[in-house]
Amino acid sequence: MKSRFLQLLTFVFLLVGNIAFAQSKEISGVVLDENNLELPGASVIVKGKSVGTTTDFEGNFAIQASEGDVIEIGFIGYLT
Repeated sequence: MKSRFLQLLTFVFLLVGNIAFAQSKEISGVVLDENNLELPGASVIVKGKSVGTTTDFEGNFAIQASEGDVIEIGFIGYLT
């Protein structure tokens, strides 16, 4: 009986983990300034979480985020 319970509990944890992981998607884009020039080194974060990245030399970024998350972009001399 105890073995059956542990098997069921393990299955539930695996299922919940897969569902939680499936909610996250990769968001990618390019950060541009008001003159449509790329901003290398801009910080891109998911607001309220400890997930972040920076843009490459061409302003490109990719970050994991869930539906409903807010992405904040910061760069020296600009408002977030």
